Amino acid sequence: MKKLLTVFVLFSIFLVFAQKYQFDYKLTYKSISKERENTFTQFVNSKNPNIYVFFFKNQNDVYARLLDYDRNIGHTFHVIHKNEGSEFIYLDSNKSLAVDCIIKNVITEKLQNDEYDYIISFDYKYNYSPKKKMIFKMKLKNFESNLVLNYPMDFHIKSKKEIFSKLFDLEKGNYFVDKVMYNSSSLKESSEIEKINLKIVLPNQLNFTK
Repeated sequence: MKKLLTVFVLFSIFLVFAQKYQFDYKLTYKSISKERENTFTQFVNSKNPNIYVFFFKNQNDVYARLLDYDRNIGHTFHVIHKNEGSEFIYLDSNKSLAVDCIIKNVITEKLQNDEYDYIISFDYKYNYSPKKKMIFKMKLKNFESNLVLNYPMDFHIKSKKEIFSKLFDLEKGNYFVDKVMYNSSSLKESSEIEKINLKIVLPNQLNFTK
């Protein structure tokens, strides 16, 4: 059943032409390693992977970051959970979501087993850091929308498109990433995909930080 998720964004003066964002899926992934276990939750737009929301905690408070790579801007909210839904209180914005990572030597190979479908390896280098290599095996599942680019990774959306570019040449259907095993022996797997109808409306007067 399609669930309606209501979000209120508070600001001092409401203006008709405020920026609006629409999200239609809530993705939750669980990451398991020898040291710890984490959960990642994102709100995504299945038609536009360049826009998504992720959450983080600071002590007992929950915050959300809305990243808009189309406009090269990010927005931060304080999130308060209530019985009738979640309240997103707008805090600030910042520009320049720069691509500071170079992706090279992407290799994508089809695997002949039931547990994982592909193995992907690539070299990456951030500014002022040495080059590193990442290798992971992944399992895809058929889905009503293509959510592969919505899989949570610590890379700019442009870098993620480079990482999965050869996969998209091999797979033309709609999928989501069910689970990934990294060469560091950490496992990240999907625990929930929920259909939502979420709108976030920004104030027209944004509070930009440096």
